[in-house]
Amino acid sequence: MAKVGTALACQLPEFDHFVFETWEEICQDYAHRKEPDLYKVGRWWGSVPTGEGRRVEVREIDVAGVDHEGRVTVVGMCKWTGNEVDFDELNLLDRLAPHIERCVDAPIRYLFSRSGFSARLLEHAETDERLTLVTPADIYEQE
Repeated sequence: MAKVGTALACQLPEFDHFVFETWEEICQDYAHRKEPDLYKVGRWWGSVPTGEGRRVEVREIDVAGVDHEGRVTVVGMCKWTGNEVDFDELNLLDRLAPHIERCVDAPIRYLFSRSGFSARLLEHAETDERLTLVTPADIYEQE
């Protein structure tokens, strides 16, 4: 029985990576269905200043929704971890969004989390009309 447990433990990180990629696609599809004005949804990669002189780093936003005029009106991050998502992900999303070409000034923001959200982020989301927090249960309840 120990060999099965060891083999499974070795495969779980690879399985989680596979599920994460699928999770991103599910999140993109969910945002597209919830935001009827979107033409298409994908991800964004781009160079962002690090704040250290002229240095830049390449960063990703997992969900970038483009309307029929070519403007990015929806952005989001997808987390497939065992930890609750907190303000660090929202702050990162807010820091990265202005660097997207043709992004509106105040995009609709989605945070997707396998393991839910901190109490303080849930409380904040109740008063932030541009922020939607989504768990797998929320996605499957819609269907």
